[in-house]
Amino acid sequence: MTIQRPAEAMEPSDLTTAGTIIGDTPDLFKPMLESFQSARESLSEELNTDPAPDFTCKEILDTTTWLKSIVGAMEEHSNAFSKGQCSGIDDATLQRNQALARETSRQLTLLLADKSKPFSGSKLECQVVEFVKDAQCQEIRQNLADFEKFLDHFSDSKWLGSFIAPEFANEKEIAVRLLKSLQNPVKRELPGCKQQGDVNATTAVIATIKVQAPLLFDELGGSPDAKLSSAMQLERLAKMAEALAAACHKDATARAQAEQELEKKMRLLKGFAEAMHDVPEVLRRFFLIRSGSIKGSLEELKEWVTKEEADAVHMKLEEFRDEAAEERVLRRLRTQSHGSTGSWEAISLVPSDADEP
Repeated sequence: MTIQRPAEAMEPSDLTTAGTIIGDTPDLFKPMLESFQSARESLSEELNTDPAPDFTCKEILDTTTWLKSIVGAMEEHSNAFSKGQCSGIDDATLQRNQALARETSRQLTLLLADKSKPFSGSKLECQVVEFVKDAQCQEIRQNLADFEKFLDHFSDSKWLGSFIAPEFANEKEIAVRLLKSLQNPVKRELPGCKQQGDVNATTAVIATIKVQAPLLFDELGGSPDAKLSSAMQLERLAKMAEALAAACHKDATARAQAEQELEKKMRLLKGFAEAMHDVPEVLRRFFLIRSGSIKGSLEELKEWVTKEEADAVHMKLEEFRDEAAEERVLRRLRTQSHGSTGSWEAISLVPSDADEP
């Protein structure tokens, strides 16, 4: 008589050959589903750490470069009115700058004497040391809003004059959109990460796969077929696992690349913050220097500049005006001196009567 061992007493090798290694499926697949759901929730959180999700690294770099070029051009213009610069300027430019300095000095005298509206430019500090991931603090958002208003208000031909280039409007629009994005970054959420109503996590995940990866869902086989043998169903399950593993590897690689791209973006945003920090002061000084050529009232400038800045520019232009006047006198004297010398030299070259044969 042969005595058979009960199933619970079978050796592991016997279990394998019997095709029952998958064991209790709830205990096997429940951790996988929980891990999958947890990974998706983490992914959703990571997606929202981008402070400017609607902008690429190239767009941020281009905007920063544009801001720096604006600052450089306006500093060069303002430096032309600095002390000691007159000797290196040609006659036409010197005369033009002297006339502008004279008229601007007159306009600033009137602006400083007008007490009807105080200077309140200190409100535009724009102290953004560095952007952080996710949302910015309230103070930085307020500074961004002030800078956006400043840039948008003073970027027309009235204030910038000949500095308006054909591409300026487009570049300014991109800069304003970036500022808006940093104030209120778009929040993104992957489908199926949160339960809604009576829809459980499993149903949400399956629905997401159907929508986002239909080919993967087809490969996984959709609903099980009861007519298939256990061997065929297990083979099918193995293919499903392989397809899921391939998708996970692909997503993991993409996420690693996205993290590297985010770190690069944060470095570029730091450069943007540094460039942005220099803009208000340079632009305010530029507007004050060329206020003599600005049509209309200058009273609104008081909202953006400080009295100290206006005083400093006024004094600078007074010094330049006096130096330019002296330089022009010296140039006239040198011209007259050269002209006189040339006349005497010409006379000395005329042969005298004694020299004639």
